[in-house]
Amino acid sequence: MSKLLYHPVVILIFTLLSVTLSVSLYQSLTKTHQARENLSILKKEINQQTSQITATQEQLNQAQTPLVQEKIWRDELLLQKQGEYIVQLPELDKAEQLITPTPTASPW
Repeated sequence: MSKLLYHPVVILIFTLLSVTLSVSLYQSLTKTHQARENLSILKKEINQQTSQITATQEQLNQAQTPLVQEKIWRDELLLQKQGEYIVQLPELDKAEQLITPTPTASPW
């Protein structure tokens, strides 16, 4: 029986099994590390999404206040209350504001 353990074929089989086991353990270790990295990335994304959701909910709550609704009615929809007049001034471009007419010099 002891001679069987020292036979070259048996030693080769044990060597192949140990190498296969080592490679398998290494691959499972790398998969575990990748899974942890993916999990941390997903947690960061979840935190970002929850912060965006809370910010959007705050904006929604603020938009439902009467003052904000009246501002939207007046500024964007150009609605008015009874007895009020709307005066809408044209917006000037910055280029029009910066350009001033220069007087032309006459030869006299």
